[in-house]
Amino acid sequence: YKGTHRLSAEHSNKTLVASYRARPKDKMDFFKKAIMLIEYYNAEALVENNIRWFIQEAIKEKKQHKIAKSPKWILDITPNATSQLTTPYGVPMSNKLKEEIIDACVKYVSEVIYITYDEETGEPTEHYGVERIKNVFLLKEFLAWKPIKDQSPKDNYDNIISFGLALLSA
Repeated sequence: YKGTHRLSAEHSNKTLVASYRARPKDKMDFFKKAIMLIEYYNAEALVENNIRWFIQEAIKEKKQHKIAKSPKWILDITPNATSQLTTPYGVPMSNKLKEEIIDACVKYVSEVIYITYDEETGEPTEHYGVERIKNVFLLKEFLAWKPIKDQSPKDNYDNIISFGLALLSA
């Protein structure tokens, strides 16, 4: 998630540039590919801090600079988060943070990013932020989203959580 340049257009803000979605049998395979993606885009990962193995592996491989430290804004959202910060990296997930993530996603997809006009009638057509999302898996998750109170343990919204954390961090 970052600003990008297109050859055919102006600078584009707030664009999802990459995501890695996998459930490999070997978690080290996931780690290696995730770190390669992070390095390729010169980015850093903001992970849930309960994903300790990923954080510890980054430290072991001297890649901890690629893992985002716990952001200060997390204390605004979840004031008692300090008790859940077992490491200086990542964010402690909570229902309040999930609500903030959903609010950020709704704002992003519903933002009018530009308006076009019909050449014959002059009628305006608003184009919304959702048009910036090219990730089909993320779009499908948005369509399947249930309010937190209606979610079951089987529901998986990892793409939405990741995308929302990127929005909140930007």
